Amino acid sequence: MARPLASFHLVVTIAVLLTVLGLVMVLSSSSVEAVASDGSAYGLFTSQVIFAILGFVVFYIALQVPVRMLRRLSFPALAATVVMLALVLIPGIGTESQGTRGWFVIAGISIQPSELAKIAFAVWGAHLLATRRGEHSTLKDMLVPLIPAALLVTILIVLQPDLGTTVSLAIIVLALLWFAGLPLRVFLGIVGTATALAVVLALTAGYRSARVRAFLNPGEDPQGIGYQARQAKFSLADGGIWGRGLGQSRAKWSYLPNAHNDFIFAIIGEELGFLGGVAVIGLFGLFAYVGLRIA
Repeated sequence: MARPLASFHLVVTIAVLLTVLGLVMVLSSSSVEAVASDGSAYGLFTSQVIFAILGFVVFYIALQVPVRMLRRLSFPALAATVVMLALVLIPGIGTESQGTRGWFVIAGISIQPSELAKIAFAVWGAHLLATRRGEHSTLKDMLVPLIPAALLVTILIVLQPDLGTTVSLAIIVLALLWFAGLPLRVFLGIVGTATALAVVLALTAGYRSARVRAFLNPGEDPQGIGYQARQAKFSLADGGIWGRGLGQSRAKWSYLPNAHNDFIFAIIGEELGFLGGVAVIGLFGLFAYVGLRIA
């Protein structure tokens, strides 16, 4: 771990392991739905493999770009994502799916600008704070224009509406401020304000409050809002310690909605068991540790 490139090698290795495992589990969890809709068990899996390959190509290209260039391009990239976040809200331009208008669909390929915005904001925020950090930097230098820009991006994402991505963006902003050395008193104040806003957002819209109620009491409406969570719990319980075996899930046979994306961990737990689930969580935990080590 003391070697100069140890953290880099760990990040790459963990990312490759999670990607390969993810592709295997997508094939297993999506095969039934893919056969029902397209007649082939490999439809969704093939598209994911293509995107994974493209991702590795982009990753390699990004490695060759000097950090100075990335910092120079960070603000134009953020500005472009803000424009995209505004355009996606316009009916006829943005596509609505499951109650959220957050996608562009171009030639059959869906693009979610909020995911690009998270990356662009993280890079731009890091560049901004690294530039202004120093002995003579003031609190205003650290918070402006970072916080106003974060509020603008957050409002555009809330309008979609997408609570999950909003929370992710808040975590990115807090992480940036923490590593930039924001005074603890101010940091805790921002955390408290963000928490209060998250509670208000969670309880003010019908679909969000319904999700919170389902999380707190999934048995209240077992055939309605609580159905998916209950089916996921049954799937995890069915896996036991060792799992039913790769490809042997029963929940994916139209019992568990969105088995191949939002609820794929339930399929992992069912097929690979408690040990497989712990291994996946352990990989993500190690990934987070290495990221914090680098930061």
